[in-house]
Amino acid sequence: MTRTSRAGNPVASGLLKADESCRAQLLVSVRNVTEALAALEGGCDVLDIKEPLRGPLGMADALVIEEIARTVRERSPETVISAALGEVIDWSDVEVPPLPAELAIAKLGLAHLAGRSDWRRQWCEVREKFDASSRGAIGWVAVAYADWKSAGSPPPVAILDMALECDCVGLLIDTYAKTGQGLFHWLSVAELRTLSRRARENGFFLALAGKLALGDLPDLRQVDPEVIAIRSAACAGGDRQDKIDAEAVRRFKSACQSR
Repeated sequence: MTRTSRAGNPVASGLLKADESCRAQLLVSVRNVTEALAALEGGCDVLDIKEPLRGPLGMADALVIEEIARTVRERSPETVISAALGEVIDWSDVEVPPLPAELAIAKLGLAHLAGRSDWRRQWCEVREKFDASSRGAIGWVAVAYADWKSAGSPPPVAILDMALECDCVGLLIDTYAKTGQGLFHWLSVAELRTLSRRARENGFFLALAGKLALGDLPDLRQVDPEVIAIRSAACAGGDRQDKIDAEAVRRFKSACQSR
């Protein structure tokens, strides 16, 4: 398949850096409307919807996604709204729910599929099911796990190749295990810079996640992703199971904007 630039896609264009002075966009993952309002108050750029009790890409109930998306669109029309949809294996032979028109980005993981030769086809089939049932146009983000061996997922380079071939708007690199080490334990700055460069050259954005904290900002600046994604760092006390705290979001956003 011919690889073409996604720069014309409005979602990708909105998140790609316009010039070297642009800062990374801050994504905050929330589980309900109350948390969404706190994330907006703190200044997040991308409002991500997920249920952390259901795993690293745990999908919230469809009604919760719709309620949050509607509220965010009414309160902050310029905020990009995304949602985690779980893993491809969650949707094998299962009917998918419709997604709201306000949703701009959706993420889908590949845990436990590393041993399958048809994992690319499975990812595309689940994506197509959501596209057919949803009420708006979705920009798709492929998810690679930094601790991919633990996740039983294909390695990040293979998923990057799939993202290039399958008309994704972005690539998210996250950690599968949320009780262990963070992103930079598993992948070096040099490895992440290589992935970032390839993503940008092909016209889609790179998002980084995985227990990121304020202390990771020097390394994040070296990688220079388009999106920095947090939940733990946006919660009081740094516990991802706690509630989103507006001041924690504001503090992280301010630090991201500083040089």
